[in-house]
Amino acid sequence: LPIYSVQELSFGVLRCAAMAEPAAKKQKTEEGAVATETEEKKEVKEAPKVLEPPKELEEDAPKASGATVKEPVTFLTADTTMNVMTSTGNNLLMPLSDGGVRHLLAGARASVGVKSGRYMFEARIVETICRADEGTKPSPKCLLKIGFSTAGSNLLLGNAETDICFDDGALVHNRKRTPLGKFARFGRDNVIAVLLNLDKGSPNANTISLFKEGKRVCPPQPIPEALLGKALFPTVTFRNYSVSLNFGPAPVAPLPFTCTMIGQAAVKDAAVTPAPAKDAKYEVIFPVCLPDEGGYDWLDAFKAKHPQYTELSDRMIADWLIKSGITFPRNSSSNDKPEIKSGIPEVDDMSIRRSLQVVAPLQHRNYIVMEMQSNLIKEMRAISMGRFLDVSFKKVAHVVVGEPSADYRKHIQALVLAEKQNKSDSQFKLQKAQEASKRAAEKRQKEIEKRKKAAEKERKRKMAEIQKNAAKAKYEAEKKKAEAEGKDPPPEPEEEKAEEPEEEEKEEEVAEEPAAMDEDPPKVELTDEEKKITHRSFPVPDLTLFVLNTSFTKFAVPEKDEGFDDIKYEWAKAAKAGEYLKKWVLDRKQTSRVEDITPSAWFKTKWAMWQRTLNSWTKKQSDYRAALAKKESDKRAKAAKKAAAEKMAAAKAAVEAAKKEKAKEEGKEEEAKEEAKEEK
Repeated sequence: LPIYSVQELSFGVLRCAAMAEPAAKKQKTEEGAVATETEEKKEVKEAPKVLEPPKELEEDAPKASGATVKEPVTFLTADTTMNVMTSTGNNLLMPLSDGGVRHLLAGARASVGVKSGRYMFEARIVETICRADEGTKPSPKCLLKIGFSTAGSNLLLGNAETDICFDDGALVHNRKRTPLGKFARFGRDNVIAVLLNLDKGSPNANTISLFKEGKRVCPPQPIPEALLGKALFPTVTFRNYSVSLNFGPAPVAPLPFTCTMIGQAAVKDAAVTPAPAKDAKYEVIFPVCLPDEGGYDWLDAFKAKHPQYTELSDRMIADWLIKSGITFPRNSSSNDKPEIKSGIPEVDDMSIRRSLQVVAPLQHRNYIVMEMQSNLIKEMRAISMGRFLDVSFKKVAHVVVGEPSADYRKHIQALVLAEKQNKSDSQFKLQKAQEASKRAAEKRQKEIEKRKKAAEKERKRKMAEIQKNAAKAKYEAEKKKAEAEGKDPPPEPEEEKAEEPEEEEKEEEVAEEPAAMDEDPPKVELTDEEKKITHRSFPVPDLTLFVLNTSFTKFAVPEKDEGFDDIKYEWAKAAKAGEYLKKWVLDRKQTSRVEDITPSAWFKTKWAMWQRTLNSWTKKQSDYRAALAKKESDKRAKAAKKAAAEKMAAAKAAVEAAKKEKAKEEGKEEEAKEEAKEEK
């Protein structure tokens, strides 16, 4: 091999380094370029994508073919609440705004509904109603709910399964709210459109959509199963707003696609509520029921069969307030006159009742006046009937007195069974919840004990290992010491046999009981005693005890001469109903306290005479007692004087005796002295 000097070797190394440096720089440059290109691509990939709005699945409505609804879409009086006023065109709705009535929600349902196809309607908030003393913030809060409801259902949307609506940024059905965002909120001059799609061939079939100013607010919302297959009518619920409704032919704010309005609905797709005839007659029913004998249960059953009747009562006002968001304690003293203490003066003063009594005769609708005490007293019935002087009102008394009918008994048994079942279901759910909680607690306790055992086992293992290492270290030290001293090494320590691991207790696998939700509650049945119940009992009586005791003697069944157009007896005929009421009053007299008894003039005269005689006797008795007391006092004074004199005499005698005794003793001493002198 050739031999190189140090200089030659150094030169070769430097030359190789110089040749390698450009290649390295080139590689780094290429790597940097690749990295830059990768970063640029990465930045391009990470750039946020612009979300495109979802494609509108609703298409332009086809040209109308076939007959369309001829009746104009309007608001019939029976399908509006009593605080709604309609304009001449009948499509501008305004609420009453005086006193406590302005706190109530107003509701109105259109006369034309939809049972198939795709249709829309619009609403515009024309005016915000507020008082001058409230400034720009009206009280109560302005509100608008817009949607659809079934015929004959409650006009206050959002409280039952019979309707669906949009309300201040949410979809509401049966008191359940689904938020839709701030854009779904309503305000003055807003044009709101609601589209109902019941077209089976549409991709958005069985949905409801909301548009504001012609723009979609939310995706199509599915219609609940409870409303499928039923005719749905446009409905609005509002407060402190004047609302204008548009049912066609053209929308005020066109949608992104063409859609037929409800006013031009096809006959095959529409359901029309017929308007009453101009000379139609309306009934005002006055139920005559005895307290705590099924009056309100009969009323609820009657209203369920005849939803066209509007109830006029204090309990209706209380229910209306609750559905309007006005809360108050539910501790009423009676069902006939529930106490309303909401803290709002114009609500608590019951000005609502007075307003409705004025408005009721002006609106042509069927009423049922449920004032239990008033309907049982002839004079008060006359006052109630006097409000309905219009000849279009037919005043009818329904006497619900006597032995209940078979249908009523069956209805009551169904209610009692439902109450018993609900109570049983609640107890069942509570029991299952307690059992589940107990099982969970036992499981947690077992896990804690298991962790404790594992920790104790680990502690023992580590302690044994430490002891073993200590013994080994001690042995090594002794061994080294023995080797250094030349002695024999100590014997190695015997290794302790490792304790055989205890067999873990096998936990018995307990089959988990099915959850309470998976198990059906037991079905209950009525006992023989419960089957005999004719009237349900409530925690609150129909009339307070004072009102009942002060008025039951005036109770009487109605008669034709009172001005009724007709008297209907629901349970017993006229004669038996009268006998039943008479017997009920007589039985009540034997056990009731007379709260309103007033003494007559004869009684007052005799009472005054008796008082004068009693006062004279009382005075004579007082004088006699005073004379006896004086005589006794004088006697005691004389006895005391005599006793004092005797005591004084005895004291003087004692003094005299003491003097004599002393003198006698002194005399004896003198004699003794003299005798002593003589002896000396």
